[in-house]
Amino acid sequence: MLALTNTRLISVWVLIAFCAGPNMASGAPGPPTAAGNGETLSSPAQALQAFQAKAMRQLTILAVSTDDTSVEAELERTSQKAEFVLKRTFSAPRSLAYTAVTFQGDTFVKNNIIVRLLQSDVDRVQKEDGLTVAIEESNYKFSFRDIEDLDGRKVYAFVLKPRRKQSGLFKGKIFIDTQTGHIVRATGRLSKSPSWWIKRVDFTQDYIDIGEFTMPLETRLLTQVRIVGPIAIVIRHKSYQVHSIEETGCKRIEHSGLLTSDPGFPR
Repeated sequence: MLALTNTRLISVWVLIAFCAGPNMASGAPGPPTAAGNGETLSSPAQALQAFQAKAMRQLTILAVSTDDTSVEAELERTSQKAEFVLKRTFSAPRSLAYTAVTFQGDTFVKNNIIVRLLQSDVDRVQKEDGLTVAIEESNYKFSFRDIEDLDGRKVYAFVLKPRRKQSGLFKGKIFIDTQTGHIVRATGRLSKSPSWWIKRVDFTQDYIDIGEFTMPLETRLLTQVRIVGPIAIVIRHKSYQVHSIEETGCKRIEHSGLLTSDPGFPR
């Protein structure tokens, strides 16, 4: 396995701290009971409460997740593009590894965009406390906007404003299912640029329910980079295997090492 390049381009593997967080004390409040028979939860506030309780519980009980991840990136000015398919393995709370499966396209895009993005993701998981970027009231101000239809699904739309300018937080909207209180989509702009080279990062991230967990399904990023210009990135996840602490029978393990020694990245 080949170590990922130890330089960072953008820390934009957004944002929602479902997959990395501290080992919180148990006893977080349970979410309100989901509505049935096509009915909605009684209010947007109740749906937001259900979402936040679920997110906190997930931070507490998630042990291991794996999935097949594909990353497509394109330099829009030059039409250079590449696609990297990898196996992603996360062990809560601070261990993340990628193993290469297939690659096709421009090697410059692979080495300077995709690999650096993956490295920034690994670095973020190692260093970041999930609670500091979680979508909850200590990090954001919430404002209910409307009930909307999202791909045939009724959702509550909330506007979010970060309480501080911090890497990993964003200004935008979240969409919460009116029946379950589960997050369906987040969209917006990073509140703080990861570096001088990055002028801004806009994103949309869709989610999927896997058993009792909610995981990223697809993330679309448009990054404005000085000199290089716009970079479009699409990250897709499939074939999830997600396990709780109860399922594994193990405690969450604090990992300080980087599990990226030779994932066989094509050169």
